[in-house]
Amino acid sequence: MKETKPKGLAKIWREVKRPFKKIGREVKRVFWSGQESGQKHSVAPPQGQHSSVPKTPQQGFRDSCRGQNSIQYRSYYDLSLDIRNTMHKIPSDIDLVVGIPKSGMIPAMMIGLNLNVAVSDLDSMLEGRFFSHGFCRTHARQKNSLSECKKILIVDDSIRSGRSMKDAKKRVAESPIFSKSQHVLFMAAYCNSSNRDKVDIYCRECPPPRIFEWNIMHHVALCSSCVDIDGVLCPDPTRVQNDDGEQYLRFIEEVAPMFVPTQPINMLVTNRLEKYRGPTEKWLAKQGIIYDSLVMLDLPTQQARKASGANLGENKAKVYSESDNVLFIESDHKQAANIAKLSGKPVLSVENQFMFNPGELISLHLQESNETSNRRVA
Repeated sequence: MKETKPKGLAKIWREVKRPFKKIGREVKRVFWSGQESGQKHSVAPPQGQHSSVPKTPQQGFRDSCRGQNSIQYRSYYDLSLDIRNTMHKIPSDIDLVVGIPKSGMIPAMMIGLNLNVAVSDLDSMLEGRFFSHGFCRTHARQKNSLSECKKILIVDDSIRSGRSMKDAKKRVAESPIFSKSQHVLFMAAYCNSSNRDKVDIYCRECPPPRIFEWNIMHHVALCSSCVDIDGVLCPDPTRVQNDDGEQYLRFIEEVAPMFVPTQPINMLVTNRLEKYRGPTEKWLAKQGIIYDSLVMLDLPTQQARKASGANLGENKAKVYSESDNVLFIESDHKQAANIAKLSGKPVLSVENQFMFNPGELISLHLQESNETSNRRVA
């Protein structure tokens, strides 16, 4: 696999621009991080003193991953199971479940459906509004106004710094629409051992660094990640489309994206052949997908790719190992396991929504996954 190697003058121009583009990105990152935090940049502190400028979220995530060399990951399926196993902790007489937008709406909806009670988001609740519901789920306990709700559960997907939960508590306490007879409980699906006392109920501890299926494509982790294209950003081509000819070229040009990340990706690493670089780069630009580098397979044909064993992920593992990235997001489950084994770094399998972390029993999980797949087919 190799990175961009255009021919002739274009090659020289690309190589000349490369370092300046990286400098420009770093200047923008430093500038905007200072603007957002309201800081004014100053000269470096004297030797022997530590700078008081905080780390960016990207730096913080990267450093925490390197310290542990593992990443906690929870999928929608994991969340559903964790909530089901926590329902006994939630009072059965809850009248209203409220989600803290946006991520808190996911567990709030799950809990509300399990209890068959009204659901709302925090802003709507403070305005006295609930979500509408279908006729088939109406029952005697269904409340139609906030004044009827004696017990309310406010939920977020996770708690880390505690700022969102603290803000929610403050808004509820200051709201004039609540009466003293109403009892409000606060819940987070996932917490740390250091902040679990900030909520009344939690599903389980999930220490950082952590990523969830519902935020992975918008997480700062992408800035320190290698990401596959087919099966991650767009669907895999069908057998008919994957002809290494006109059908495949049309697929690259016309395929609709599954996700458009809102964070820049450090490296796109794909088994697409180098000869398809031009159409691939055009498609990425068209979709507005921002990335630092694109690594493709330097082989002439699809047959040569199969013969090289590239489908085992060895080439991707090599690129990942030689990079400073802390996560690889791979579409194929078996390739993900092999990349994790060879690189010794975390790899997310999009196919099975499973995080392979170094030191875990990768081969055992693969065996269990295959057995589960066989049972589903049967």
